[in-house]
Amino acid sequence: MAGSAPNLVLKIKNSLSDLLNQRVGIVLDCCFDPCFQLGGVEDVAKAFEDIKERLISYKIKKIILGCTNCYKNFKRFFSSEEVEVKHILELIPQDLLKIPFKEAYLHHPCPAWQFEEIRKKARTLIEDKVELKEARLPACCGAGGALYQNEELASEFKEKTLKSANHRPIITYCLGCKGRFLKGEANAYHILEFLPNYSPRLKPLSSTQKWINRFVLSLRLKLFSKKALVLTLYLIALITFYTLSYIKGVDFKAYLNYLNQIKGNPLVIVLYLLIYTVAPSFFVSSLALTMVAGLLWGPFLGTLIAVSGATLGASLSFLLARYLFYQAVAQKFGKVYLKTFWERVEKDGWKFVAFLRLFPLFPYPVINFLLGLTPIKFSTYVITSFIFMLPGGFLYTLLGYSILELLKQNPWYLILAILLLIGFSLVIKKAEKLFRRPLL
Repeated sequence: MAGSAPNLVLKIKNSLSDLLNQRVGIVLDCCFDPCFQLGGVEDVAKAFEDIKERLISYKIKKIILGCTNCYKNFKRFFSSEEVEVKHILELIPQDLLKIPFKEAYLHHPCPAWQFEEIRKKARTLIEDKVELKEARLPACCGAGGALYQNEELASEFKEKTLKSANHRPIITYCLGCKGRFLKGEANAYHILEFLPNYSPRLKPLSSTQKWINRFVLSLRLKLFSKKALVLTLYLIALITFYTLSYIKGVDFKAYLNYLNQIKGNPLVIVLYLLIYTVAPSFFVSSLALTMVAGLLWGPFLGTLIAVSGATLGASLSFLLARYLFYQAVAQKFGKVYLKTFWERVEKDGWKFVAFLRLFPLFPYPVINFLLGLTPIKFSTYVITSFIFMLPGGFLYTLLGYSILELLKQNPWYLILAILLLIGFSLVIKKAEKLFRRPLL
């Protein structure tokens, strides 16, 4: 689904969030079905142990599969007591789909013949909307192993289904099957392409295009965040300033002189601290504010000013959560996060706060509010936060300062900042695994 219809994946995610009134995430992973079909059952079982460990470590209680092969393997290798496994069709209300034609042929993907409840739900979703003809026996589309072992046999499978459909639009719930039927010049649709305000794709895709779609979807999921947006704008600013610095007639001296005038003004520092105090409570990006400090006051004084502002902002969020909005914050972030933070604070005290400040695995506003609900002392929280936000603060003020140095045609601060940022990112990745284990 991620390769054939990435926009449908995002559409389903948003629809499920509304239907379930819960936060729904996207996991792009492999169920190892090709290995399973080739007989490597033991290898697949080992792979699923790793998948299971990761899902449980992230506190995931329910997983929804959009692929029937994935559903087959999760049902085989997962215990329902560990993680609840659902097929996407089980969660779609009957009145949600809008089908624009009067008759159709319902094709069931091969693995669906193991699960009568899935076939029944697919039928239920559309039978009152169209005059329906349905496959009553397993009918392969030819897209599985047959396609690579015996292309002629695969074509026979496909043609048999097309003949049964008799020029009716074909509705299936496997995008691989849909792609095969499209190549046979049939009108074929995935059942979830009839979600409101979604336009079905009517042409087959190449394997290359599917890989590109997976890559782009993965990139979208990673980049569409506040931090990624700030860093993107930062890179655009760097490229712009660096290019302009080499264009004759463009003089940044007036701009640099202006910065020198305002950065020593105490009122500017007070205003900056005031903004930083209020901003985290409204989920404004602290990364952008920290980079501004580097641009104004350099990497060293800028770090002290930025971390002071961040500490003031963290303190305000902490106090609001503890004394004014306890129930609202607890309800917003859920019992799982609150229980985790509470248990870690009780066990590790200031060390847990230090860990979160050194390795921001969650957005700072989330950390500030959740720690306000724990039994940590306010003085311990403030002192620990200030000290252990200094390394990250220095990194991001250095990023801001590198823009100023580029105006002077000095790229070395930028190179240093990028190297430190890459190293910091790798350390955070390692820290994620540590977070899911008890701290020492």
